[in-house]
Amino acid sequence: ARGLGEQVKLQRAAGCDHGKGRVRLLGSGRDRMGFERFPDETTYLFSPKVLDRANVIEFRADEDQIFGYLENFGAVDLSILDGKGVSYMTAFVQAAGGDANLEDSDREAVAEAFRRVFRILGIFGREFGFRTLRDVGRYVHFHRLLTEPSGWIVADAIDAQIYQRVLPRLHGSRNQLQQLIWALGTLCMNVDLTASSFESDVVEQLRRGGSIASPFDTPEGVAIVKGGFVGANYPMSAEKLYRMNRKLRDGFVSFMEA
Repeated sequence: ARGLGEQVKLQRAAGCDHGKGRVRLLGSGRDRMGFERFPDETTYLFSPKVLDRANVIEFRADEDQIFGYLENFGAVDLSILDGKGVSYMTAFVQAAGGDANLEDSDREAVAEAFRRVFRILGIFGREFGFRTLRDVGRYVHFHRLLTEPSGWIVADAIDAQIYQRVLPRLHGSRNQLQQLIWALGTLCMNVDLTASSFESDVVEQLRRGGSIASPFDTPEGVAIVKGGFVGANYPMSAEKLYRMNRKLRDGFVSFMEA
């Protein structure tokens, strides 16, 4: 592994003077950026250890995007992107090594949301640690910094971190994941879930070894699903959990396969 600040020599593109031939690693040994196409480039899922340390960003394409590409089929000219990120280089380096602070209201919202997530995961022996919360806090800070002028909402950042930081860690059989997915789904689907309802209907029920109902099959849940998850507490995470729940009918599911 290369240390902080070391340069990695890459093949330099012909005629390019934007420094494409080198990449300087940023941040500490726990901060790295990588890209993997799944399932194109690997027949194996990432190990739980890798996923526990990663923000996993899933790129999906809908029908219009897929067939829009076909209708305008042709070579992709990547040269139009050449050097376009140079102006962001200094800001990116400074942000990678800088501090991240949260407003009091944001900190309270994030703490409350991830306390609930932690309690659910803890019942099933899948709780996260300090590293995850550190990454979540930094993500929320920069999410606000980059999007606030357009109407920033802390729930959007929380949703993204449940989706990218927590759900990729889920993989297993129906017996292992069914109640866990329904519990997380209850949190992500129900915008009116009070502290007392969460405690009695979810936490205590599961701790006693009982079961909870699928949040996707209630009248309210069905309406949210049919509405494209508009109105869900955390829409992206709710939709992903819904897909994982459907895939679980086969007996096994992972984040990558749903």
